[in-house]
Amino acid sequence: MKLRQAIHWEWKSLFSSPFLKSIIGVFILASIYGMYKGRQVFLHQKEILAQLHSESETVVAEALQLYQEGKVGPESRPWVDIRTPFYAYLVYLKPLLGLSPSPLMVFSVGQAESFPYFKRVDPFSSPYDHDMVPEISNPERISLGSLDFGLMWIYLLPLVLIACAMRIGSFEREVQLYKLIGTLGNEKKWKVQRFVALAIFFLLLLSLLLLIGWMMGEGQANLVEIGTMGFWAMLYLLFWLVLLFFLSELQLLQTGQALIFFLAWILFALIIPGAVQQAIALQFPNTLSLEMIDAKRSGKTEIYEQEFRTTKAKILESHPELDQSLPDSLRTERALEGIYMAAYREFLSEVTRKLDSVQSEKVSRARAWFPINPVSFFHHRLSHLARTDYDAYQQFKQEITHKAEELNFQIFSQEWEGVVVDEKIFLQTQKVLNENQ
Repeated sequence: MKLRQAIHWEWKSLFSSPFLKSIIGVFILASIYGMYKGRQVFLHQKEILAQLHSESETVVAEALQLYQEGKVGPESRPWVDIRTPFYAYLVYLKPLLGLSPSPLMVFSVGQAESFPYFKRVDPFSSPYDHDMVPEISNPERISLGSLDFGLMWIYLLPLVLIACAMRIGSFEREVQLYKLIGTLGNEKKWKVQRFVALAIFFLLLLSLLLLIGWMMGEGQANLVEIGTMGFWAMLYLLFWLVLLFFLSELQLLQTGQALIFFLAWILFALIIPGAVQQAIALQFPNTLSLEMIDAKRSGKTEIYEQEFRTTKAKILESHPELDQSLPDSLRTERALEGIYMAAYREFLSEVTRKLDSVQSEKVSRARAWFPINPVSFFHHRLSHLARTDYDAYQQFKQEITHKAEELNFQIFSQEWEGVVVDEKIFLQTQKVLNENQ
């Protein structure tokens, strides 16, 4: 039998079966719904971030107006003195960090729906603050709570393939047609052609779904991004087709073949990912936010109880760029609180780095199982391309820490130098804080 005839035969059997037509139809509708849900998350996050940036610009404009009018602060808050770095920057210049949504989020919502994607940073901000919970700590697992295209392709596609392929070879053996097929040609070649026909059908379906997803993402994803997403989705499809082909070589009857196919799905889609996740959870308890809360409570008290001279010496050693030409008594008067704030900021950064290292080790352990955990591997690839995976959120966390350190240093260094903030200095500081953002 020629390949064209095999394709015609296999596709005809697909569309002549009400059972298979309904399964494929449900899969297509569920995939489109998943992409629609991803589109909603994508557009919502874009809208919220644009609104927050607009609010930040309004606050900056209010500060500039106060400087131009020669006022020291708003009448509604008489304790605010915008000539001091602390109030000028903490009230009017707190950096806004946002994780810009990718148009490929349409295909894989991942953690984007459950985890924070923006934060206004103050000098004591950390990625483990209460407004950043639940923790950004999902170690490459599939979230069953997110019905998106990735979930459809990772979980439901294998079941659809099983429904389509469970009769290949087994039906012929059950009705004793395999002998006739053997006399007409090579039985294995005939089976390979039927699996190739299935592969072509689902590749065409994948192309259609990618086109729909691209349009739902407002056409913002480029061809390389769409092509890369399609490449990994295609590899996952081929993985299951090759696996089912070799399982069909066990030469079982229809019931036995359907059962072995389904057991393979349970093993690769449920048992292995679940076992890896449970092992990681037992080794690394999910209590990082609580550890940060405890550190903030105990650490701040300990730092503010330290001898001032010792604390100041450590800070000056950490920041040799600070000018030390003026009398020490004048420096102390200007930056007494700033010294302790800087020490506390360094303490928070150190705790954050320790917790991040635990997170990184946790994810590395999970990824080490990818060779025997292909479902999680392919899900990771889809989420990584959509920038909704651990790596994207880890970068966001690092930006929070870096920006908090930068804001704290601007306040402390200017207080140390006795800077009186005016419109020019305010705009210069804004430019520094907005760099690399």
